[in-house]
Amino acid sequence: MIRNRSCELVTSSGGMLSYSGVGRPRDNAIAESFFETLKKEEMYVNEYETFEAASASLASFATVCGD
Repeated sequence: MIRNRSCELVTSSGGMLSYSGVGRPRDNAIAESFFETLKKEEMYVNEYETFEAASASLASFATVCGD
């Protein structure tokens, strides 16, 4: 499954998986806010020709938001 591969990729890269309770967005308010902003300001206003273009654009957006 994709989920299992994603989890393996995160943990093998030194990342830590963290889950909040079902229906409890306040458990992870910072991440929820980031993804809301990402969708509204980047994903919903742009069209990407390729996966690579989308990936580069999202990486750039995340870098700017992280600063």
